Amino acid sequence: MSEEMEKEVELMGSLRYGIRKEAFEEGREKEARDIVLNLHQMGIPIEKIAQAVRYPEEKIAEWLCAAANTTQ
Repeated sequence: MSEEMEKEVELMGSLRYGIRKEAFEEGREKEARDIVLNLHQMGIPIEKIAQAVRYPEEKIAEWLCAAANTTQ
């Protein structure tokens, strides 16, 4: 295999890894948002929700505001 072809194969592998990683992170964030909404509906304080899903309180508040705007 030529050196150029080896570089292209390596690049394709890196791109595939990046795409999988991004999809995984998007899936994790969606799951966290769903959990945040459920915990909030149960009356759990934002501080505790942030600890549970390991996202900053600001992000939790952002998701809750977005969810409230969507349901109105």
